[in-house]
Amino acid sequence: MKNLFKLLTLAIIALIFYFSNQPLTTSLKQSDFIADLLNFDLPFIDIRKLAHFVIYLSLGFCFCLAFEIKTKKQFFLAMLFIFIFACSDELHQSFSPGRGPRFSDVLIDTLGSFFGINMAIIARRLYKFLLCSDTL
Repeated sequence: MKNLFKLLTLAIIALIFYFSNQPLTTSLKQSDFIADLLNFDLPFIDIRKLAHFVIYLSLGFCFCLAFEIKTKKQFFLAMLFIFIFACSDELHQSFSPGRGPRFSDVLIDTLGSFFGINMAIIARRLYKFLLCSDTL
């Protein structure tokens, strides 16, 4: 199962790299397409910022399960790795036409991964609890 999550982690990293490589016009079209597809019409939530949060939440979730994050030190190192990756992603994005780095995006990415890692930890504990429970 760990290998599956390692592959998913790599796939998400590749997807993030792909999206960051898109020029602004393409990125805006993709965002509009997704917003229309999901019938997303909340004026106070930016679909692009939500996408940052969700993809990094997914990355944190898969990363946690791939590398069995269990201790506080491992949690800190995972967060640090993803923070540095988010910074490098924003730097990479600055080389795409019309795009630029935003530290606010790094913060959104890091917050998303924080929630993803914590969700994976909770899911793993719940799974073990249910698996070992005699009440079922």
